[in-house]
Amino acid sequence: MSSYGLTDTGKLRKLNQDSFVIVDNEKLFLGVVCDGIGGNNAGEVAADLASKVMASYFNGGYKAENQIEKMHNAIDVSNSAVYKKGVEDEKCRGMGTTLVAAYVDSECTLIANIGDSRGYILTKDNKLIQITEDHTLMNDLIKLHGLTENAAKHMVGKNVISKAVGVFEKVEADVFEVKQDYKAILLCSDGLHGFVDDEKIEEVLLSRSTIENKVKKLIKKANEAGGLDNITVLIYQR
Repeated sequence: MSSYGLTDTGKLRKLNQDSFVIVDNEKLFLGVVCDGIGGNNAGEVAADLASKVMASYFNGGYKAENQIEKMHNAIDVSNSAVYKKGVEDEKCRGMGTTLVAAYVDSECTLIANIGDSRGYILTKDNKLIQITEDHTLMNDLIKLHGLTENAAKHMVGKNVISKAVGVFEKVEADVFEVKQDYKAILLCSDGLHGFVDDEKIEEVLLSRSTIENKVKKLIKKANEAGGLDNITVLIYQR
């Protein structure tokens, strides 16, 4: 088993508001990718704080009824930390971040998200499957109001984030337990999936290359597609 992550500012932005952390030891793997909300104050502070609090929580050995509850608790603590910082520090007022996290131990694999940073698996039969669901206006219109994807794509503000860490005092994450057999987990910000389609991502993950080179190839493809956003890629490989 191995893991590797990398973040890149991209070609357009002057500031990188993405952040990631990896906790990888013989007991567990935890990967977290956060993307500070563009246009909000201190997005980079929110992303850095949320990812570090998540890692600290799992390193702290906190007890829970089960791992799903533990994931929810960790995200709640991260949300509270970002929200509190935003309330207390005027420079950080209103800051927020997306979050996607993967947790693996001997008993289960969990992938959780808030916002539009995504978690994928590469299955044993070499298929890339998106596990998370984007919390965006477009996706909400499709799920909650029955709009077709084609109609929702033409809505103004379709990519607006509908849920984020730290903006409100409470937030509810989606936590998915992965039951399929898989070769790898991919976590990424929308700087990757917004500009590189799933077929090209799958092709890189299936290539005969080191995990580090796969991460770098994906970032390169996002930059070749314009590099219009910060790009963060994290891979856990069995």
